[in-house]
Amino acid sequence: MDAGDAAGGILGLLGLVEDHPEPLARDFRERFGLSYLDIGYGIVYIEAWHLCKSLLKDPSSWLHASVAGWDHPVSREWIILAQSFDLAHAAASKHRPKAMPRPWPDTKNKIGGKKTVRRSIEDVRAILRPQSTT
Repeated sequence: MDAGDAAGGILGLLGLVEDHPEPLARDFRERFGLSYLDIGYGIVYIEAWHLCKSLLKDPSSWLHASVAGWDHPVSREWIILAQSFDLAHAAASKHRPKAMPRPWPDTKNKIGGKKTVRRSIEDVRAILRPQSTT
């Protein structure tokens, strides 16, 4: 199960535990003082799911970084500072300078960080065609 799926609750937890055990264990231990193995025993499932959702929204968590495919987590402040640095550097340079490296995959010329998929017009129409709800 991919942790990026819309599944929530126990199935969402199961997906995160299966797909991202190390970052989940690290964040639970460092941030909450818990082992993720306590889920269902020392912590109820719904609370664990809410904690995981908060970790997934926080770019400074290892779980967020792992699910997003980043090399390492960064704070929101780091993201703003990196963007500000790049803008200031670009404004002071005659040529476009190379951007400060980011932890997320380079998605230039790619769709979703993956190889570009070429589809026929028929395939595109089939994908966009409304599905019957019968």
